[in-house]
Amino acid sequence: MKISYKIAVSTFIFLWIIFLPQKIYGKDITKQELVNYIRQSYEVTDATDEILKALLNENYQGIPYFELVKALMTIDKAYTHIQHQRYGYVVGDITSAVLPFLLMNCGYISIGAAVSSAFRIYDSLEAFNEAVKKKAFNHQVYNYFRYRDEKYSHKDILDPNFLYKTDDGWLFPVDYTEGQPRPLKPEQVYEYARWLYDLKQNPQTFEHDKKAIGEEMRKTIQ
Repeated sequence: MKISYKIAVSTFIFLWIIFLPQKIYGKDITKQELVNYIRQSYEVTDATDEILKALLNENYQGIPYFELVKALMTIDKAYTHIQHQRYGYVVGDITSAVLPFLLMNCGYISIGAAVSSAFRIYDSLEAFNEAVKKKAFNHQVYNYFRYRDEKYSHKDILDPNFLYKTDDGWLFPVDYTEGQPRPLKPEQVYEYARWLYDLKQNPQTFEHDKKAIGEEMRKTIQ
């Protein structure tokens, strides 16, 4: 079973990543944490910790298992954040803990594109994360999800004449005590909201890739 692999796109993102400051990678994840995740996710009982740690040094299609498993952990965490309506933390985790080109290789092209777009707009990751973790950002993504669930399309919501918008482009209802998720603009917030919504609606893509990675890891350690 193969993971969807976009060579041309991932190569571009790989080169893009190389020239970004190292600080974007965020909190380091230890090999032991990854080993624990492998055991929990794949019910691996027939391999020692030492074998699984050695596995993490191996590559799949040129990508270290260490980075692939880290990506899986982060996406799993993203689903938990979405389930609890902590939308800003999904963006923060994706940008700070996972290489976007790895997510592309796992089928999440839209996530990589959204992260790439963010870095074209902002000078620092800190400013971006500060914006997405504001209550106002979370509130606007919640509004976006609600209108999508009511069968309005992404195109409908981006329409400047959409009925349920303020004069400055934010979706109703707006809690003005929260302020606005600046420096983000409405269309940027709703672009992130779109891939969060798609992530929520299409877990089978992630589950397929997660299963595929697990099968390849089992072949490697046998």
